[in-house]
Amino acid sequence: MNEEIKVQVGEPEKNFVYNPKMKMILRKTLGGDFAIYDHYDMDIVVQPEKKQILAFAKSEMSDDVYAAQDRLFSFLQKKGVILPETVQGGNVYGSMQGTYPESKIGADATEVTIYTIGKFIEEEKPYYAFEDALEDAITQAELNPSKNDSTELGEVPQEKEKGTVSKFPAMQSYYRVY
Repeated sequence: MNEEIKVQVGEPEKNFVYNPKMKMILRKTLGGDFAIYDHYDMDIVVQPEKKQILAFAKSEMSDDVYAAQDRLFSFLQKKGVILPETVQGGNVYGSMQGTYPESKIGADATEVTIYTIGKFIEEEKPYYAFEDALEDAITQAELNPSKNDSTELGEVPQEKEKGTVSKFPAMQSYYRVY
C-alpha cells in the first residue's frame, strides 16, 4: 500500500529555497567538530564523523548544568534530531551525549542538528536574561540599599550585648551541672 500525502499551504512559489539563518558563537575544531559556546551553562560540541552531540559544563558541574543538558537533549528528541536511546552520560565528568541519525529526507544532518541547537539556545536566552537581571537587582540592593533598608553609622546606640543569641551557648549548659 503506497500512499502519497501532499500538503500545500497558500500559493506555490517558484524556485522556493528554504535557507534559515542564525547567529551563534560556533568554532570548527582541528578535528572537524563544531563547538558552540552560546549557552550560559554549557558548551556543546557536534561531531559530524561520529554523528554525536556532546554537552559539557562551562565551569563547574551543578544541578543547573545537568538540568540544562537534560532540557537540550529533550528538546532535540522532541524535534526528532537525536535517537532517544543513545542519550547517556559521557566519558568526561559532567558531560552528556547523544547520537543523531543520518538524514533520510535529503537534508544535511549536521546542519539540521546545529540549527536545532541554535533554536534551543534562543529559547533559553530569556530565562538566563531574567536570572542575570535578578542577580544584578539583588547585588544593587545589597550595595546601594534604600533609606528604609539601612542605618547610618551611630544611628543605632551601642550596647554591651545585643540580640538573643549568646556568644557562648555551650557555657550555659554547664551552669546546671553539680
